[in-house]
Amino acid sequence: MTELAQNRLAPADAFAVAGILSAIICVVGATLLGGIPALSLIFAAVLALRVYQYPKDVVVAGPIFLLAANVFFPSVARFDGGNETEPWEMYYWAGGILLITLAALPKLAPRAALRLPKSLLAFLSVSLASSVYGLARGNVPSYVIRQWFGTLLFGAYFLLAVNYGDEEYFLRKMRTYAVPCMLAFVVYYVAIFSEYGMHKEITSLST
Repeated sequence: MTELAQNRLAPADAFAVAGILSAIICVVGATLLGGIPALSLIFAAVLALRVYQYPKDVVVAGPIFLLAANVFFPSVARFDGGNETEPWEMYYWAGGILLITLAALPKLAPRAALRLPKSLLAFLSVSLASSVYGLARGNVPSYVIRQWFGTLLFGAYFLLAVNYGDEEYFLRKMRTYAVPCMLAFVVYYVAIFSEYGMHKEITSLST
């Protein structure tokens, strides 16, 4: 038992190995199952498995998934803000982030939600009421659901951060994984510079 304990990978090394294996699985899966949409969902599934085993990683895995999706699976509406095109990629983003988020919930303490501030609970309640009102007024259901989904994620990640949050760990992991994503975005920006010049991408990458 002592020898096995000594041979176990440190958590940071295990996360790096999981990242490499995830990349290999995603590339193979995308090749076999249908390109970037399949790759995104497979990547999300691998991250969800990691999060289920180590719930603390959810506060890193979720943002990393969305960052990578924005860089490598950008929305077709990234230049026109969705005015002329339907940003169908967002359905894959939403499915992936939902899978990752749900993977962290089973190991939460039953009374974890009680730690949320009353102001946040009030905000979520008003958002839900507003969504119901919007549907009753005849707004497009897919639009209302998309807006509520973002609000729901805000509440969910507040809850997860309260229970699993570690600022130093988050910043260290984001530096490791986010910097290569941002460098990839710079390469992309340079590649299309001759066509668009100095331009603003309609994307969450600015965050």
